[in-house]
Amino acid sequence: PRRSNSEMGEAIHPQQDSYRVRWAVPVVVGLCVVPVIAQACGFTTLTVWMLLEGGPYEVIGALCAACAGVVFGYVLLARSGQEKAWQQRRQAFWLVALALVCMVIAGEELSWGQHLANFVAPEWAREHNFQRETNFHNLRYFQDALGGNSVQNLLMFSTLVYLAIVPSICWLMPQKTSWIRRIGLPIPPPDIARGCVVLCIGFVLMSIVYEDREPFLRMKATEIFETSTEALLCLFAFGLATTVPVAASRQRRAALVAALCATIVPLGVASLARMPELSAEAVGEELGRSYAVLGEAYSDVQPQQGESFYRQALVHWPMNHRARFQLAALYASMGDLTRAHEQWQTLLEHQPEHADALFARGQAWEAEANWDRAVADYTRALEIEPERGEVYLARARALLHLGEDDRAAEDFERFSLHVPEAEVAQYMAVGTVRMQQGRRRDAVAVYRLAYELAPEDPKVALCLGYALEQTGQLADASSVYEHAIHIEPEFLAAHLGMARILVNNDETDQALEHLLVILDADPENPAALELQARISER
Repeated sequence: PRRSNSEMGEAIHPQQDSYRVRWAVPVVVGLCVVPVIAQACGFTTLTVWMLLEGGPYEVIGALCAACAGVVFGYVLLARSGQEKAWQQRRQAFWLVALALVCMVIAGEELSWGQHLANFVAPEWAREHNFQRETNFHNLRYFQDALGGNSVQNLLMFSTLVYLAIVPSICWLMPQKTSWIRRIGLPIPPPDIARGCVVLCIGFVLMSIVYEDREPFLRMKATEIFETSTEALLCLFAFGLATTVPVAASRQRRAALVAALCATIVPLGVASLARMPELSAEAVGEELGRSYAVLGEAYSDVQPQQGESFYRQALVHWPMNHRARFQLAALYASMGDLTRAHEQWQTLLEHQPEHADALFARGQAWEAEANWDRAVADYTRALEIEPERGEVYLARARALLHLGEDDRAAEDFERFSLHVPEAEVAQYMAVGTVRMQQGRRRDAVAVYRLAYELAPEDPKVALCLGYALEQTGQLADASSVYEHAIHIEPEFLAAHLGMARILVNNDETDQALEHLLVILDADPENPAALELQARISER
């Protein structure tokens, strides 16, 4: 028998009333199947178009979340005064929370109108946002090493708990979970729970099956799951609205319809107006952007895989300057400067004012001891961005190698104006150049100046200790190495320096102690293994 409103108990629990919308649950579950079928049939363009930023799936999800927020607010208003005061306060808390969460989700999905109004994100967003959008969930602080998003993961887990696990537990153990009803939490009906479970299974299968075959679809699996769960939330909200007492005033129902129209019509019109912009070029850009995101995520942990993703990004969107710059940087980090130069050259042909590319290429020229070209690129970079202190420091190093000490001194002075506490960095740069030139005693003198300014910096101590060691001042070098180890006990380079000195002094037992520290942290350290072999031969 159908429960009356007075029998609703201590929580909003619309298991019977929500059957008015139960037919829509399979439709929502089908949302996650459509892109998979389209991709399996070879309609890649259609699949990408559906999952574009600001495309149909994102707009549908935002509309569902916004409608859910409006309906939750309507239920709150319509039920006011229908329950006991303490029950009403508890229910009101959860309904307000659900309404606010849904509205925030809708705003975040549409980057607070950026996708529809097509405005440029603020500077802080472009700098800190992973996708350079006006939202919070894509901030770089929330990204993990492989492109995962901690905010999205938390949202997915919370959705799973609320829409699937809570109603399942309440259905299986009604006596032990009566406290959930007493706190006034609206409990989703079984149909919503089953639909959410099916969506979770589909999400896991997509993540596994398309791991290597279709990385774009695997990456967008989260988008599909989000849209589908937002649609389930919307269905739950409308099902909850069926529990509102019949006595609810017509004015409130009219207000609900007006609020829904005010939510759906502007978003729908703006979305339809933007659809012609989602052209084949936009599809290529989206594919290129997605592969670039994967390349950035994998470049540190799996460089070869990261390179593959970057190259695919450039195939789909050759003008993706960010991807090309990152690919060049990846080649440089891998030691393949030839291919890095090819990418920098292509990038600078299309975007000659790219200061980061000029600076990076200048560093590559430095690594190849091509000081003239390094100075030329640094100079061009400074013409574009004259406030970049690190470029002045880099050019000063190159000028020192060319013997132009006066120009180098000018750059050091400019560097000190743009970078706080620049004096230590200047001395370190000069000392490094002097060591490369074989002027070790000059390097010792310069490193001592840096050491006096920053005695607690283990890297400064290491450089001074190595320079002293190379000039035969082993006692002083040993003392500096010991100081570096005291500052940072796990500083392997300082332990290695101590081990070298002790081996040369035939103090093998103490040398072995330092070598054990190194080999415990890095068993394949070639310098430590070589010293260990020398000790074994004695």
